[in-house]
Amino acid sequence: MRNFKKILCILLAMVTAAVSLLSCSNSLKSTEEELRTVMRVGEQEVPYELYRYLVMSYKSDMPEGTEITPEVEAEIKYNVEEALRDIYAIFAVAREHGISTEDDTVKAAVDAAVKEYQNGFEKTELYVEDLKAQYMNHSVHKLLQSKQVCSDELYYKLMTDGTFETDEKELHDMIYGDGFVRVKQVLIVGESARSSFGDTYFVGGEDHTDEEAKAIAETVLEKARNGEDFDALVSEYGESLFMFKNTDGYYVCEGMWEDVNWNAVKSLEEGEVSEVVSSDSGYSVFLRLEKDEAYLEKNYDTLKSNYYAAQFSMILEKKSEELTVKYTDEFSNISIKDMQ
Repeated sequence: MRNFKKILCILLAMVTAAVSLLSCSNSLKSTEEELRTVMRVGEQEVPYELYRYLVMSYKSDMPEGTEITPEVEAEIKYNVEEALRDIYAIFAVAREHGISTEDDTVKAAVDAAVKEYQNGFEKTELYVEDLKAQYMNHSVHKLLQSKQVCSDELYYKLMTDGTFETDEKELHDMIYGDGFVRVKQVLIVGESARSSFGDTYFVGGEDHTDEEAKAIAETVLEKARNGEDFDALVSEYGESLFMFKNTDGYYVCEGMWEDVNWNAVKSLEEGEVSEVVSSDSGYSVFLRLEKDEAYLEKNYDTLKSNYYAAQFSMILEKKSEELTVKYTDEFSNISIKDMQ
């Protein structure tokens, strides 16, 4: 009888463990509603769960109490479309270079990354709750890890298949020559830029309307052309965190900045001040400077890495612009305003 009770206890424990494992497994599965296709980006289907994650992320970054008006909803929708194109551009370019999310190496790397993150929690339920707090689920987490793995694999492939310039002499001539430009910037931030970027990249200060920001930039331009010290103008008016107390300025190449900024500074002669340049980040006045060879030598490896990152970014951006977005009938049932 004692053995029978012991066996019964073991069997009950096994059943309990099986139910627990099944429960954990079920908690990681997406529902039919989460998996429904709400749009297609290029050839790839976008599930509601991913769309919701991006929408809720944008909504959570907005100032508390922001009313989701039709205009704000249209802005969120636009930004989410841009983010989706950027995500699926990585998968599209990766496929063009023979890299697939179905590759054993990719799947193994994704599983390892997800497992490492999940192992940081004592229970699966805590992992699920953590993802939920970030507006995602296990499936979205895995997709984002797939994006990162494919991005890493693609970057390595482009470095080794001749797409990127790797000849040291060519790289040296490009960095010391016209491939990089040294520039200082006075950036004035308007309401449009602050609503898009928050305060992550900007020095705290008074909020300006776009019209006010443009007027301030025009004042800066006038003072710069009248011979006032540019560093003093940066200190007094500049609102870019990256320019704050940066006596070296920026060393930039094509692809590191918005095209409108790059085209403006590339066209300047050394010592020349630009017109007021309007971009997504605000209104800028630029001063092009002679490059410092000591700086180039000290930061050569960093500049080389920045060049590769910029080349990679341009390839992905080009693909992103090519991808079309088509909505399914399911999308008509989505309300960004009411989304929780």
